[in-house]
Amino acid sequence: MSEETISHGQPSQDMERWREAGRRGRELIEAKHRAASIKKVVQDRGIKKLYHLTQARNLDSIFEHGILSRNELARRKIDAAVNSRLCCQELADTVSVYISGVNFEVLHTLEQHKRERGETSPGDTFVLLELDPSVLYELNCSFFPTGAVGGLFRIKWETSYGAQALESMFEDGRPSPGGGYSRTKWDLKPWEVSDPNAEVFVFGAIPPRYIMRVFFKSEEQIDEYRSWVGDDGHIPYQIVSHEAALFERRRDWIDWDISSMYAAVRKERAARRGGKNGGFRLVD
Repeated sequence: MSEETISHGQPSQDMERWREAGRRGRELIEAKHRAASIKKVVQDRGIKKLYHLTQARNLDSIFEHGILSRNELARRKIDAAVNSRLCCQELADTVSVYISGVNFEVLHTLEQHKRERGETSPGDTFVLLELDPSVLYELNCSFFPTGAVGGLFRIKWETSYGAQALESMFEDGRPSPGGGYSRTKWDLKPWEVSDPNAEVFVFGAIPPRYIMRVFFKSEEQIDEYRSWVGDDGHIPYQIVSHEAALFERRRDWIDWDISSMYAAVRKERAARRGGKNGGFRLVD
């Protein structure tokens, strides 16, 4: 029998449908295996918390629509304040998430830029959303052992999926501005990533059900925000600020001094002298 027909003379498009159904089935099985292996890493390492950095003015929209990527915001025609940071087109379809703690240097830089622009409204306050770790294995995620700052890594999406990619975020001896990094030296816990710049990129959106709590830096910021919105009943989660360490440098910051990283970026750009910038550009 030729591939043009199947039994009873049915057209070849039926065969194509069956082949497509088989392909989808294999992909579904692979996705389930991948999710199970990622979940095991999360459980074995005791990963309990993820964090997303956003501006307080976005909370109302986030609790209605979820945390959306830039492209998803544009598709849904939702107006939201986006963080000004180094970005590339591939990342426009993702939401950035940190494991066990936020990147202080990114937060500090964003806050500094806001102050320089005179943006001091309570809505301009940066807050942290604590997320359930099931995000890592229930949603489509990509794992990078270092961050997107300055284009210091080249995006290799094909190697950024699955349990092995997640485990790579906890490798010892990673290169750092301070030299070879030692987890033992800083007594990092199993759930703490080696490089504080490490990021998880979640594709599309993170539904509101994954949001556990909202963290403000101080009680004063909470009071300012509440007076600004008038009614915070649209936020169905506890607003707390007692974990101040979330907004501070990690104890090993000297080994990851951002000034050294930016010096490397400037050196790399000078070497290219006007060449392509690895796809990265500044977004205001």
